Amino acid sequence: MKLKSLQERSKEFALHIILKSRELPRTLDARELGRRILRNGTRMAAKISTLTYVRGQLLFIHRLTLALQDLDQVQLWCDLVIDSQILSAEKLQDLRDEAHALARIIKLSIRHAKRRFKK
Repeated sequence: MKLKSLQERSKEFALHIILKSRELPRTLDARELGRRILRNGTRMAAKISTLTYVRGQLLFIHRLTLALQDLDQVQLWCDLVIDSQILSAEKLQDLRDEAHALARIIKLSIRHAKRRFKK
């Protein structure tokens, strides 16, 4: 996947998170989990968007790894929202599917960048 399309897709994912966070109830636990999902999801998109300015393969790999960590945390917080019955799995399924797809793309990008770096 080209970097530009990954940036666009991560931005759309962040927007989806923003819109989905508005569906959470106003309870203390839902607000806290919502804040964490919002923080990690938008931070992941921000890290992906800065990849065009990175100079050097190691820093590129590092930024991708940090974005992947944020994405993993989004998946964890979504699981906790479901497990605590704040929202049903069906309401978060599209978000979880996209997070999983983005994680696969980023993992492949990291693997590809590491191979290129070793050459």
